[in-house]
Amino acid sequence: MWIVKGRVKKSFFKHLITLLKRKVNLLINNKQQLLLLFGQAPLIAVLLSFVVTNNLFYSYEETKAILFTISTAAIWIGLLNSIQEICKEKVILDKEYMSNLSLPAYVASKMLYLLVLAIIQAFLLVTAFVLVVDVPESGLLYNWYFDSILIVFSTILSASTMGLLVSAIAKDSSVAMVMPTLLLVPQLLFSGMLFPLNGLVEVISHFILSRWSVEALGTVNDLNSLVGAIQEVIPGYVREAESYYEFSISHLNHDLTIITAMSLIFIFASYYALKIRLEKGK
Repeated sequence: MWIVKGRVKKSFFKHLITLLKRKVNLLINNKQQLLLLFGQAPLIAVLLSFVVTNNLFYSYEETKAILFTISTAAIWIGLLNSIQEICKEKVILDKEYMSNLSLPAYVASKMLYLLVLAIIQAFLLVTAFVLVVDVPESGLLYNWYFDSILIVFSTILSASTMGLLVSAIAKDSSVAMVMPTLLLVPQLLFSGMLFPLNGLVEVISHFILSRWSVEALGTVNDLNSLVGAIQEVIPGYVREAESYYEFSISHLNHDLTIITAMSLIFIFASYYALKIRLEKGK
């Protein structure tokens, strides 16, 4: 029994290292893909700097809109990171699985790659934004810079796991590439930005990544303390605080926990969807 366990463990790590080396070599040899992966995040940050005004982090409406844009951009980046990761390797994967490839090692290699990629992209996006826009210094967990990188990283990674699930299910790359646009529509509709979260909309929003990402960003930026448009017209008007943006560490941890839970669900769903497909093909 122990010998069998030892063999399985050795096989897992051997396959994991081999798969990671292969992925790194493929990336190094594809300069265009490297440019797209690491160039899109700072480009988005620079584009955002063109539309912000001096009212950013003072005006409730403008700040919320920018935070929503950052969240949406992070989701888009995450989806594009992984939407073809599995389906483009379908033929090779089928052959290697028949040759006793460790499926847990295969999925783990994808997750390690996507995790490192999400860290780098979150760092690039937030750093570039900080370089071109004046941002607050204070945060909740540490400071604005650290808190924002953490949220953007969590969002990119969770969106990447969502894309990985699609890639595990899709028949080929052409089908998979249609999905990011379709997946982004619910993120727009049920984020709480375009429409109020009431009734059925609020129920659906609990399963939407952008809702929790925007909520986490809004929490760190203390949206409830910012000045709304109506308060500019009526100085004495008191705007009702929104529970979604409660400025507290416990509330931020709640949002991040849900985003993490979504990621884990997508990872396990990807594994089992892939296992079922491969077993059928045997």
